[in-house]
Amino acid sequence: MLKRILAITKKEIRQIRRDNKFIAILIFFPMMLLILNGYAFNFDVKNIKIGIYDEDKSKESREFISVLSTSGYFVIKKSYNSKKEFQESIEMGEVRGIVVIPTKFGNLLSTFQPTKIQVLIDGMEPNAANTTIGYIQGIAQQYSQKIIIEGFEKRNQKIVLPIQLDSRVLYNPEMKSSLFFVPGLIALILAITGVLATALSIVREKEKNTIEQILISPVTPFEMIFGKVIPYSILSFISSILVLIAAYFMFDVVVKGSYFLLFISTILFILAALNLGILVSTIATTQQVAFQIGAIISLLPTFILSGLIFPIRSMPFFLQIISNITPAKYYLIILRSIVVKGVGLESFWNQILNLILFNIIVVTISVIRYKRNAIKVQS
Repeated sequence: MLKRILAITKKEIRQIRRDNKFIAILIFFPMMLLILNGYAFNFDVKNIKIGIYDEDKSKESREFISVLSTSGYFVIKKSYNSKKEFQESIEMGEVRGIVVIPTKFGNLLSTFQPTKIQVLIDGMEPNAANTTIGYIQGIAQQYSQKIIIEGFEKRNQKIVLPIQLDSRVLYNPEMKSSLFFVPGLIALILAITGVLATALSIVREKEKNTIEQILISPVTPFEMIFGKVIPYSILSFISSILVLIAAYFMFDVVVKGSYFLLFISTILFILAALNLGILVSTIATTQQVAFQIGAIISLLPTFILSGLIFPIRSMPFFLQIISNITPAKYYLIILRSIVVKGVGLESFWNQILNLILFNIIVVTISVIRYKRNAIKVQS
């Protein structure tokens, strides 16, 4: 059995060595995907361009504008003298929002009377719009507290706010979206390259009619699959190491947890992707069909149903059930737990079991289909 597996592995290695372009694609293409998508998937909202329409032009209004500009979130693009001006500016997309400071703003604040600031936001991008409103609300609240405290201090009275918020962000204190997205991109890249690598490899043999020689040989379906998976597992693992190195230098993604657990989980996920590719090869008859099926079952589920971008708990119940057939879902939980949180096996042991179960099911289905194809050829 071992000799036959090694024979299939050696044969596959020879075919891979003959195609240098394929090796380059399998190893270096994932890094290119990481770099391009890592910079593209960025939900950090900073340097938001806003305009100011100050009807009051008082000391207090100028102070509030200064607080906005020095917060680090906003860039004061322009100040307007009329409503017509800022309406045209927001329609043209020059700014994302307009802050309108009403008349008597300073007088009302100085006498501790409430006043309103109008904020007009371009809602074409809902995420950016919600973030912008949240930032302005937070700044306005802090500024209001400052005025209240200063007012009481002028009267030689001390005021203590009844509730003081002491917030601490764990695991990602700088709130970098890259720490959330990059682990997901690693899963996405390994899923795509793994599925396509094995699927195209076996289907290529179908097109060259060399698969028939293997089917009528003493090699069992399990030995065939295992022998095919070994070389691509090694190449995919090398690729994953290079991707992690690139993530460290490009996005400051540091592995905080156990490298051993990361190694085990990555191998299991790579095997899941390669086994899916084997399953695709039992269905497809041409490389074009294999590429299309492989791309669909690897790209779409990983992108939509794994939690890469959209939280699974926010999805409809039937989609949450369907997401369980996506191995990237389990690997992503493991990856973020190890890389970002640095926690141990007790936090994701069930995800490890899910990956093992997924591999067993997919290999079983592939072996059954492979046996059927062998019987057809032999008959």
